[in-house]
Amino acid sequence: MTVWAPLKYLLAAILLLMLGLTPFSRAVRGGVSAFFGPFVFGFYKISQGLVSEVYFWKDLRGLAVENTLLQKQVAYLKSQTVRLDETARENEVLKKQFNGKINDWQGDLIMARVLGWGQTTAASSKTIILNKGTTQGLLEGDPVILDGNLVGQIVQVYENSALCRLASDSNFKAAVVTQKSRVFGTIAGDFGTKLRLEHILQAENLDTGEAVITSGMDGKFPKGLVVGFVESVTSAPSAVEKTAVINSAISFTRLEEVFIWKKGQ
Repeated sequence: MTVWAPLKYLLAAILLLMLGLTPFSRAVRGGVSAFFGPFVFGFYKISQGLVSEVYFWKDLRGLAVENTLLQKQVAYLKSQTVRLDETARENEVLKKQFNGKINDWQGDLIMARVLGWGQTTAASSKTIILNKGTTQGLLEGDPVILDGNLVGQIVQVYENSALCRLASDSNFKAAVVTQKSRVFGTIAGDFGTKLRLEHILQAENLDTGEAVITSGMDGKFPKGLVVGFVESVTSAPSAVEKTAVINSAISFTRLEEVFIWKKGQ
């Protein structure tokens, strides 16, 4: 039994091989192939579609990642462009400032950015916070200017910040003179953006539109800083003095950078 068993399997294999070479077997195989061929082809196409779908989503994910990176690069380049434009603008401000002329100039200019409005309970008080302080050598009383125009005066100083009282503040005072009529007086802040020229004698005449500049006689501000221009003059018949409304030469609500004048020692 043990000897004939392998021989049986061998003979069966030879028989099957011989049958596979006959026309009948080839016809059977052809029929089977014809019957199952469409199913095999269908499964093949489905598998191809699935593979293509997988690669599509893989490529789409890659494109999404690439698009995100490109968006980040574009945002970075835009921010760099804005920074360069802002630097160019600040350089132009510096150039314009140092090209200005101030009579009897002796001292240094320190550029400062405006951080915001100062906190105060008084409605008539107008102050701004600057990003420079004692670290940069600022002192209380230092004049604050822009393009040769008077902005205000430092009233409080901290390590890296300072509080500037604007010329529009009701507590602000400065000795001034009108450029054409040479009328001396004192400028004071008023409500809103207007200034007030005080202590003008009744006999003195002012021309509407003429410039008002610092006289330097109070020792607080250099001579020649532009304060504003005469808008109108008011006078009471029985009063000894009259006052004038002055339009400021700058817009206090649109300040971004200013300069602190450091008097030379």
